Amino acid sequence: MRIGWMILCVVVTLFGSTGRVAGQTPADAELGAVLNAGDLWLLRERYPVLKDSVSMEMLQLIAEAQLGVGFNRLEEAEAVLDVLLRKYQEEMGPTTTLNMAAVRAFNLLNLGHYAAAGEIGAQLVAALEGSQAPEAISGLRFIERVGQGLADVPAPYLERPDRDVQVPMKVIATGRGHHLHIPVEVNGVTSDFIFDTGCSFGNFVTEEYAREVGLRIVADSIPVAGAQVGLVKLATADSLRIGDLVYHHPVFMVAPPDPELDASLAYDGVLGFNFMRAAQEIVLDVEKGMFVFPAAVGTGTPQYGAGIQCAVCTHPI
Repeated sequence: MRIGWMILCVVVTLFGSTGRVAGQTPADAELGAVLNAGDLWLLRERYPVLKDSVSMEMLQLIAEAQLGVGFNRLEEAEAVLDVLLRKYQEEMGPTTTLNMAAVRAFNLLNLGHYAAAGEIGAQLVAALEGSQAPEAISGLRFIERVGQGLADVPAPYLERPDRDVQVPMKVIATGRGHHLHIPVEVNGVTSDFIFDTGCSFGNFVTEEYAREVGLRIVADSIPVAGAQVGLVKLATADSLRIGDLVYHHPVFMVAPPDPELDASLAYDGVLGFNFMRAAQEIVLDVEKGMFVFPAAVGTGTPQYGAGIQCAVCTHPI
C-alpha cells in the first residue's frame, strides 16, 4: 500500500550516503552498514538491538538523528544534530557533514524555526555554489528561500478537541491506483485535498485555489522537485480546518498552471506532511471511508512514519 505520489513536493537532495566507517566493534560495522543502506525501517529495527554495543558515539548520533527526523521526534533530532555538528565534523568528513547540516536545516524548517533554517541553507549554498551543478543544490536553495520567506511567520501548531475526530474520506481511482481525498477548509472555503505523505513540506496548491481562498504570498521563485513544476510561490494563511482540527499558520506551495498536469488530475491541493506530523496519529479506515484522529496517541508501530496507521485498507493507495 502506498500513499499517492502523482504530485511530489520538495525533498532535500543530499550529497551521497553516510561514509563507510571502520567499525571498532561488530556492532559499529553493522550499524555503519545499515546507515549506508539508507533503509529507515531497517535502522529502526536494528538500532535498539545494536545501541549498547556500539562504541562510536558519532554513529549513535547519526542513527538517532535519522530516526528522529524519520519518525516525528523532531526536537530530539535537533538536539542530536547540534551535537554532531559541533563535535564530529572532522570524523564525519565533508560529505557526511554536509548531509547532516542539510538534514538539520530541513528539520528546522519542519519545526518552524524558519530564520535559522534559512541561514544554514544560505551558508550551504554559498559553500557549494560553483563546485556543484545548480540542480545538485536546488534542495538547499529551497531551504534558503523558504526560511527567508517565512522568517517573520510564527511556527505552526494544531488546536484540537479532547476527543477522537472523524473526517470523511473519498477514495478516488486514478491511473496509478487510488488517491485519498480529505476536506480542508481555508478562509471559509472547503475543498478536497489529496492526502499525501510524499508532500514533505507545506501544502501544495494551484494558483487558482490560492486566489480563490486569498492566500498571502510571501515569496516566489522557490525551487521544487517533482511533477515538472520547477518554481513555485510560497504562501501562508491564518489557519486551515479539517473537521474539528484547526492548524494555525499553515504554509502552502503555489504551483503555476500546467495544462498537461491539470488535464490529467483534477485537484485543488495536496495536504502535506507537516499537518500529519502535528496530528501525531492518523488512522486510515478505508472500509468505513473515514480519517480518524485519535485524542490519545497509540503505542502501536506506525506503518508509514509520523503515526500513519491503516485500520482497514481494501484499496492499494
